Amino acid sequence: MNNIDCNLTNFPAEREIVIDAGYLGTGRDVIYALLEVDVTQAREKIHDMYTERGGKLSFTVFIVASFAKAIDAIPQVHGFLDWRRRLVTWM
Repeated sequence: MNNIDCNLTNFPAEREIVIDAGYLGTGRDVIYALLEVDVTQAREKIHDMYTERGGKLSFTVFIVASFAKAIDAIPQVHGFLDWRRRLVTWM
């Protein structure tokens, strides 16, 4: 697995509690929430990019790119545990 350009680290024992809580919560009811976010600065940035480059940029693409940059900044977000309970993250 090391030849695929990944990082193996030991999974902290204190994080096991979070995994156990996730398993316990699987049979519970789902609670939905409404979220209100101010997107004024994002819309202004999209408009500025449109005037500078001339190409159209959708708000959905902007949101997806923002999530991708955030996930890239913290590799543990898209990591997983292997069968030896090691955290596998991609570089």
